[in-house]
Amino acid sequence: MDFRTLAFLMQTSSIQEHRLSVQNLRLITTALKSNKIAADLQEMDSHDKMKAFSQLMHSLNEYTDKDDGILDLIPVVTELLKNSEIRLGSQAVGNMFYGIQGMSSEKPEVIELLKELTKLAMTCREDLLPKHVGMMLLGLKGMSSDKPEVIELLKVLTKLAKTC
Repeated sequence: MDFRTLAFLMQTSSIQEHRLSVQNLRLITTALKSNKIAADLQEMDSHDKMKAFSQLMHSLNEYTDKDDGILDLIPVVTELLKNSEIRLGSQAVGNMFYGIQGMSSEKPEVIELLKELTKLAMTCREDLLPKHVGMMLLGLKGMSSDKPEVIELLKVLTKLAKTC
């Protein structure tokens, strides 16, 4: 199975408002760790990677960091994001943060993901629409402003929101 297919499966379950079972989340986590996925990502163009990651991250909105399997998935996704050269469009920025709305900045796995998402948000060269800013803000609802990573993200979000 390739990366696009895994991202599509996650998104489809989210659209249908069905959460994947713990077993299926673990299967996806294992698949994402495979060399085949890493090779697939290397072959994808930047736009396709952005779309697939955007779908995958958006689909996480169905979960919280208390759900079995999610905290195993997050570091794998974070590592894939770190190793993938992508530049986000405005919709992808919104989707990425929208997906983490059930997560808490009290979890180290989430903090590492926030750091990577903040870097990626800074790559966006498109003007954000109000809906994108709203999606980003929804993603921050479980975050604490006493975390430096959250403060850094808020600075980036403020800069991006000025384009609205």
